Amino acid sequence: MKRRNRVHLISSSRVEPATISSSTSCFLRRRFEDEDAVEAMLEALNDEFTETPLSTGELHSVIQSSGNYVEDTTALFGPPKTTEPLPMEFLYYPYIPYFGVTLLAGNPGMGKSLLVTKLIAAVTTGTPWPLTDECAPKGKVLMLSAEDNWQRVTLPRLLENNADINQIRVMNRFKILSPENLEAMARYIEQERPKLVVIDTLTAYMGSGRDMNRQNEVGEFLGRLTEIAEDAGCAVLAIGHLNKQSAEHPLYRIVGSIGFAASIRSALFYGTDPTDRSRFALAHGKANASELGKTIIFERFGGGRDGTPVLHPVEFSDANEAEVCRVETNTVGRPASATDAARVFILEFLSEKPVRWEKVESAVTARSLASAGTLNALRAEMAKSGEIEQVGKGKSTRWKLGQPSAED
Repeated sequence: MKRRNRVHLISSSRVEPATISSSTSCFLRRRFEDEDAVEAMLEALNDEFTETPLSTGELHSVIQSSGNYVEDTTALFGPPKTTEPLPMEFLYYPYIPYFGVTLLAGNPGMGKSLLVTKLIAAVTTGTPWPLTDECAPKGKVLMLSAEDNWQRVTLPRLLENNADINQIRVMNRFKILSPENLEAMARYIEQERPKLVVIDTLTAYMGSGRDMNRQNEVGEFLGRLTEIAEDAGCAVLAIGHLNKQSAEHPLYRIVGSIGFAASIRSALFYGTDPTDRSRFALAHGKANASELGKTIIFERFGGGRDGTPVLHPVEFSDANEAEVCRVETNTVGRPASATDAARVFILEFLSEKPVRWEKVESAVTARSLASAGTLNALRAEMAKSGEIEQVGKGKSTRWKLGQPSAED
């Protein structure tokens, strides 16, 4: 077919003249078996019928993406490849299954990545999971992290948890998981065979080319991640955020489409212990292949200017995911300033039982209510007014609710 005839055919096929889309490529693939002919027609359309032509790389990406939708009928449909059932297997029972995607979600700033480094360390060393004698299956971990710097944040945390760095693989430069990058990752996973793949955060790697609020686009992306996990026999742990809608169940507070909740095998929620808000909690909110796991309570140690924070598991809890991920609300109306917000929280946090000020500071910082300087000034002000009371001195100093005067 000559070039002029190809162009005429394209122009008469009612495709959008201003852009080349995957639907245009699919339209041509369904009518022509010759891949070279399809590519030539799309190049002609791109060169002669678009106001802003795509680059060569973008055009090839469109062509490659359309291949996910157009397949030979005999390859797409037919009898099942096997009739022999297999048992469900788990990386971390019952929280993280193999052969699928587990979503770990929580309110922003809670420290989800701090928990993830603890889980990664267990896999790289084959050491026990939190509060159990069961050891993690030892193997490699592939990490994709869009939010934390490797050398300054992630690596120190892994070392603090005694991870085997030789078992770690990373994406060296941030790239969204476009169709071609997703397939490149699939090939790398097939080659390296990691036990666990961590994607932090999922929406960052979806990129601007996919709409995280459209269920079909979310479902397609997560569906391909599930296929990759199934083919390689690994577990995928994806990190997500929750919105601030306090009345909704956490499954429906996951930022983006409901497709996130619908397309995953397991959902974990990270927040605070309802009985002690200075502690953190991991709750199991969805399980397609097992019973729900118990909520695990952690305490955070270290951190600050020169330290590296670390989580230590302390006990199981009966708290559920809604209690763990609750959004704090003020019953006295919206505070006029950050200082007022921190004051209200401190009065709710403290009780007659004295606690270290570090616990108060950790809880306030986790919620981004006030800076350390503001908090220290507020402590002095509240102590002077009698709202809070110091117990002991030096290293044994504790704080509790005070006895304000009747006028207050």
